[in-house]
Amino acid sequence: MTKPKRYKRYSSEFKQEAIRRSSKEGVTDAAVCAELGISTRQFRRWRDELQLLGNQITTFFPESCRLPSPLS
Repeated sequence: MTKPKRYKRYSSEFKQEAIRRSSKEGVTDAAVCAELGISTRQFRRWRDELQLLGNQITTFFPESCRLPSPLS
């Protein structure tokens, strides 16, 4: 029997940093995702949810999610 797949959980700060990086001129979503090791589908989901929530970031990006490795 196979073990259930473990999913990575990302902190609010990680998600916000990913979105911030992609907002720079000349930077594509795909480039940011490749750099951070995340899928473009996941990234776009974060961005769309952030746009829907506006200033209520912590409502959707709970602090209980932890960054698997430091962002540098």
